[in-house]
Amino acid sequence: MAETNLKDTPDDKSNCAHHASLDLPHILTTIFSNCNPSTTAALARVCRTWNDLAIDQLWSSLPSLLPLLRILLPLVVVGGALDFDRKARPPNWKRFWELASKVRRLEHVDTLEGHTTESPTQLSGRISPNVIPYLFLQQSWTGRLFLLPKLARLEWSVNWGYSLFQLCHFLSPTLRDLIIPIGNRVPIDQVIQNLEYLAALPPTNVRALSISANYPGPNPGVRVAAAVASFIKSQPTLLVLELPSIWTRGEIVDSLVQHSNLIYLDLLLCCDTLAKLRSLLELLARQCPRICYFTYNLPSSFPQLTPHYAIEPLLSCRRLRQIQIFHKHGLSVGSDEIKKMAQAWREMEVLRLCASAADPMPLGTPLALLLEFAEDFSPCLRQLALNFVFDVELPTADVIWASFPRLDVLGVGTSKPESTAQAIVAAEFLTAVCSEQTELAYISADGWRPDAFDTVSRIGGPLFVRQAGVRDRPSSHPIPRKATMSKTNLGVTSDVKSNRAHHPLLDFPDILTIIFTDCSPATNAALARVCRTWNDVAVDRLWSSLPSLLPLLRILLPLIIVDDVLAWREMEVLRLCASAPATAQMGTPLALLLHFAEQFSPRLRQLALNFVFDGGLPTADVVWTSFPRLDVLGVGTSKPESTAQAIVAAEFLTAVCSEQTELAYISADGWRPDAFDTVSWKNAPEVNHWVEVAAMMDFGRRVRKAALTKAPKAGEADSS
Repeated sequence: MAETNLKDTPDDKSNCAHHASLDLPHILTTIFSNCNPSTTAALARVCRTWNDLAIDQLWSSLPSLLPLLRILLPLVVVGGALDFDRKARPPNWKRFWELASKVRRLEHVDTLEGHTTESPTQLSGRISPNVIPYLFLQQSWTGRLFLLPKLARLEWSVNWGYSLFQLCHFLSPTLRDLIIPIGNRVPIDQVIQNLEYLAALPPTNVRALSISANYPGPNPGVRVAAAVASFIKSQPTLLVLELPSIWTRGEIVDSLVQHSNLIYLDLLLCCDTLAKLRSLLELLARQCPRICYFTYNLPSSFPQLTPHYAIEPLLSCRRLRQIQIFHKHGLSVGSDEIKKMAQAWREMEVLRLCASAADPMPLGTPLALLLEFAEDFSPCLRQLALNFVFDVELPTADVIWASFPRLDVLGVGTSKPESTAQAIVAAEFLTAVCSEQTELAYISADGWRPDAFDTVSRIGGPLFVRQAGVRDRPSSHPIPRKATMSKTNLGVTSDVKSNRAHHPLLDFPDILTIIFTDCSPATNAALARVCRTWNDVAVDRLWSSLPSLLPLLRILLPLIIVDDVLAWREMEVLRLCASAPATAQMGTPLALLLHFAEQFSPRLRQLALNFVFDGGLPTADVVWTSFPRLDVLGVGTSKPESTAQAIVAAEFLTAVCSEQTELAYISADGWRPDAFDTVSWKNAPEVNHWVEVAAMMDFGRRVRKAALTKAPKAGEADSS
């Protein structure tokens, strides 16, 4: 076909595919809100409709106040701060006020003394004391009340004393979120003076407030606590209060007397005795009865905690959904405390109790009591983090009477089993108590408030966490997992719903194709798992461009195996060079065992091969078949390289092998060694990982048997 003559195109329109939905403002706004600034700037040049919406989006969120000031006049450095160059050209007031009215979110960072320079790309710097009065002078002539009349979120980083005073000029009635990080170079006396000045201003409508003061010392920010408390007291509409680095001896709690609607609070309590702690928590519970999310830290010098002082004063706060307590000595809770918490906090979603204990022998909760958490707490509980101890014998899977229905993450803190045997027993117990989607998290990093729900970086952690890979699937048919809930927006969301914005037009294939075209293969693979509609479009896009033929050849590989095995329909024993020397690199990929199970007849009773682990294994929930009667699987002289690899292999073999299958390993040299010996090899020191595999396969079968025993029969289910 000849190349299209663009001049002959009707209405001089572009020949690119264009969907009518892309002319709708709300659709464009959704798309532009997910683009970076450079992309949004390019989209603004497409057409007039896109220009207006893209400009609105581009200026709605500013990383600094400097780009807006440069619209008015060029900036120059005067006295170590940025000031207007009033001799450069006439000020562009019309464009300045037009763009100022679009700003809804603003971040501004001051630099340290001597670091302010003028560059068109610079986004941080000190603003001269002359700039704001110059803006106010013209503002008074035009009758405007506020510099940024639609500002809703402000993050103003303070690195010199005058900057905190400039902040007051941006406190408009539309402001809802205010974040003030204070650097350690600002004199504390100036901080206190300016905070007291801010407290004397008329009340605002701020709902979320965060103030941090990064001063050195064991309890930084104690001196500014009283001034911060005065500012808090003058903000009656507060719903969210976060003070992540300001230690208070009680001033902040006292200032909350008029904040009964507060729902989120993060405090550092600098108290010395258990009695003082209980007194502060009781006062807080009386003044903020509607609080839903509460986090508090205690200093390292604070004495050993007990539930009587740390938890009981908060039981009257019946709406609590999240509570996190940080103390390096740990905390032990018993059966009575678990029942009291469960009865008081029926909507609890996240519970963390001193999980980051740092003592050499910290206190902890017996792991066996996890069963009582599962029994007493409501299904709302999604994340639980404790420091566990292993001083009580764990119940076996066949006598466990309760389990978590929806627990997403179980944080085990810094606790560690003492041996592999103890880890396997703990894994069997946790598999029975936790829900299908539960992942383990371990605190492997030191520092201030380490994440107790990190399920990724814990992979290299102790054996207790590596056993998290042990999962049992009662059948070869995958059971659909319930959708996990995303984190709730603490300050705004009232219902327990996901915050992911979803427009109905994002279900249209042509719209999705336009979006998926610009995604990487890894992103498309993730999007394919969202829903069936997205899966079809994402898979089409994923396979439309291949980096090589290898992915396609791997799909065809089972057909090659079929041609080889169709001849032996009565095969019972198959051994293929299983006694290869340990130095040999050849072998059959373990993943292909699934195709042996699919293609060979039920007569196959003994199979021995030398395996290699050079590819990923399918998880048990996608395994579609298994050996019906295989008695012995000989693994030759092959060896997993690590315990983590052994865990993955055990999960795969438990799903593929039959109930009676035993493992065999060739541990002896000689002429024709026995590849189906299931006994003598287990004492050989070099086969530790296969011993672990066999133990975890046995444990998975026992869990399956217990689950099937407890499951109601068909007739009983019908009658019920």
